[in-house]
Amino acid sequence: LAAASIVTPNGLLFIAGGKARNRRSDAEADAMHELVQARLAEGVTVVTEVDSESTHQNALNLQSIFEQMQQPKDIVLVTSAWHMRRAVGVFRQRGFEVCTYGVDPQQHMGVPLTALWPQTTALQKTKIALHEWLGWYFYRQQGFI
Repeated sequence: LAAASIVTPNGLLFIAGGKARNRRSDAEADAMHELVQARLAEGVTVVTEVDSESTHQNALNLQSIFEQMQQPKDIVLVTSAWHMRRAVGVFRQRGFEVCTYGVDPQQHMGVPLTALWPQTTALQKTKIALHEWLGWYFYRQQGFI
């Protein structure tokens, strides 16, 4: 939804994401396209990339699409704030100039007194952090970043 709010009239919106592994659902890019379609400015062209299963594959496939369309690789990368570091690294490795737009941050803006109590949300945040740290390390080792 954030991408729909910043793409300019008559602009291009690239949405990347294939089917989740071991699921029969539609590709993520198709689902996102359906979600944002009604919110897009007039004349926006949407290009979907539906064959990827990872951020690395998103960047590879979009690189190919950009080259086929002869588009400059200057992008505003819209993704989860917690995923931004790895995504930026991967896209820069593929030659993209990246401006970031992070969404769904996981931090609290204020620190209420109850923050000192154990929070069930801490487990989910720890899982997300570990996933991204390990993902970044793996991508680094593979040369994707």
